[in-house]
Amino acid sequence: MRPADTSPEAWQQYHEILRRMSPEEKLQRAFELSRLVRSLAEAGLRERFPQASEQEIFLRRVRQEWGPDLFRRVYGDVLPDGRSG
Repeated sequence: MRPADTSPEAWQQYHEILRRMSPEEKLQRAFELSRLVRSLAEAGLRERFPQASEQEIFLRRVRQEWGPDLFRRVYGDVLPDGRSG
């Protein structure tokens, strides 16, 4: 579905670019975007928790991605404050 702020021409061009990409290029792009999303999430957590260690930032990001129930099942109560993020 075309985003409302994207013209039909731009949307068509985007799909043409995707069609020209090899499966390997598409997979590489997906990995790059995943890394970007992770780094943005971590940057937001560092802003919210400026005194947090890198380990704590990692754990908070994982809790955001997985949700509190799965996180607790895997990591236990290593972040007992209960705050999301």
